[in-house]
Amino acid sequence: MDGVLSFFGPQGTPVILGLLTAFLVILIRSIIAKRENIQSDEINKTLYQNELKKVISTREIIKADEFLMEETIFWELIDRTRLKSKDNFKNQCGLLKDCFESLEPTDLLAFQGRLIHLFIKLNSNKLQAAFSIVSYSIPFADYQVFLEWIISKGEILANNYSHNPELLENANFSGIDHSIGISPFLGEIYLSKTGMLIPEIEEVEETNLDDTEIIDPRKVADFFPRLWRKFIV
Repeated sequence: MDGVLSFFGPQGTPVILGLLTAFLVILIRSIIAKRENIQSDEINKTLYQNELKKVISTREIIKADEFLMEETIFWELIDRTRLKSKDNFKNQCGLLKDCFESLEPTDLLAFQGRLIHLFIKLNSNKLQAAFSIVSYSIPFADYQVFLEWIISKGEILANNYSHNPELLENANFSGIDHSIGISPFLGEIYLSKTGMLIPEIEEVEETNLDDTEIIDPRKVADFFPRLWRKFIV
């Protein structure tokens, strides 16, 4: 300590005490600021949670055909963005997002309604079984994104893949990403335009599923040998 005092000269003690006092003041201010920031973060978190609860609690439920885009207009939008994206799903989703920006909220609901109708139309037990094989190698987030990818290929290919899933053997899977799909962008733009979550679609009974098409998981390789060789073996 004497060495330190001598370094500061005869007034060493007051200088050191002054520095210590200043340091203590800074430390106290830092602690207070940190506490205020924590309190601020907690307030912001609480406000966010309350707003989120409010948004979720006021989310509407609508019927799938309450808003329905004309099928020709829907497919024109799909074909145009597919061509511009050079058949890359991630790029196409981005282009669709740009298109959503220019649409009215009711048009977004109409797009969603048509998308749901196509999910129901294209879905089948055979396609679900084929997805279980394809998704082994291709990083689809889930079955819904797989259906969105099929729809993104246009009306003709979508129907072909649905009727004969073995055609997926030669499909172009470029741009597939765990986090990418059409619906998230649709919901994001709807929220930005209205301040509300995009309405939930009332549960629809899928009457087009043929129980005779149910495939035993143990026999799926025999049912789709080409897909099995391409994506599993």
